[in-house]
Amino acid sequence: MASFTSIPPELHSYIFQLGCTDDGTTIRALSLLSRYFYAIAGPLLYHTLSISVSSPNDHLPLLLKKLQATPPHLRRISHLFLSDVPSSPSSSASTPQKLSEPALSNLFDLLTLASPSLRTLSFIAHAPHTSTHIIARLFRTSFPLLSELSVSGYYPFPSPPPFPREAPNPTQTPRMPSLKKLHLHGNRNPHGLLQSRSLEGACPALEELRVSGLAMASSFVIEVEDALLACVSSSSSSSSSDDALLFPASLPPNIKSVIVQAGVRPPAVGAKPPTAVVLLKDDAMMRQLERIREVARDAEREGVRVSVLDRPEEAISPAEMKKVWLDGVGGRSRDGWWCS
Repeated sequence: MASFTSIPPELHSYIFQLGCTDDGTTIRALSLLSRYFYAIAGPLLYHTLSISVSSPNDHLPLLLKKLQATPPHLRRISHLFLSDVPSSPSSSASTPQKLSEPALSNLFDLLTLASPSLRTLSFIAHAPHTSTHIIARLFRTSFPLLSELSVSGYYPFPSPPPFPREAPNPTQTPRMPSLKKLHLHGNRNPHGLLQSRSLEGACPALEELRVSGLAMASSFVIEVEDALLACVSSSSSSSSSDDALLFPASLPPNIKSVIVQAGVRPPAVGAKPPTAVVLLKDDAMMRQLERIREVARDAEREGVRVSVLDRPEEAISPAEMKKVWLDGVGGRSRDGWWCS
């Protein structure tokens, strides 16, 4: 019978790849068994990373030193979960703290190192003082291979890169040319997302879009409805009412699935229930969402699947974000956030 070491290293490497279906714990444990195992596991040590920058056991500074001292072909990061709040189920739900300048620098350095090879990214930025800034920096980073992105926080809109002024025939290179699945969560009313054509410019290959956590967002829901109606009317000879609009709402050209979901019901403020104005705005949004369900039937005939999910009982937590990401990495859930 052949011994273990008589098997070709290529086969061992293939077997070790099966240990990359978690947050990286398994492959790092295998690398500690022997020098031979370490050599085989070397290119896979950073295949999958899960990092919470603000956790008490933040190892990001040490990890960055290792990555910066490692040759590029041995530090390819394919799957990354990155959060500015603890993501374990036992973590308390206290208000996220503002990240320090060194922590922000480390976070951006990691994104830069991971960007050339990254394929899936789950990104959480909940600290109120830095959330928008961090996510804007994320959207300005080039990810040539990224196919799935989930963002939770006070996100701005993705934006295409500026035209190079010095070029004789300036053209835009999308920052996320391979992105097919995008989940945006945390902006209560992202009005303008479908009017600015930001998605088309930043991720032209986008096929599946989910926007969740909406609150008092009638203007955005109307925007979604207008974009769906424009999609339906574009295949008919009838003129669209959007022709007179300066910035008509439209869906990305390759979109196949749109999922929208309201956030949790308006919470009480201290001992007081939600105000009448808040409740009226919430009711208006929910009525608009029901109208989208009606438009969805016509949109599906044009090849766009539209889903309006029931509002959740609890807000999406960092722990849930991490679980969905891990299920996707491990192949336990093919659709993840984009399952309707």
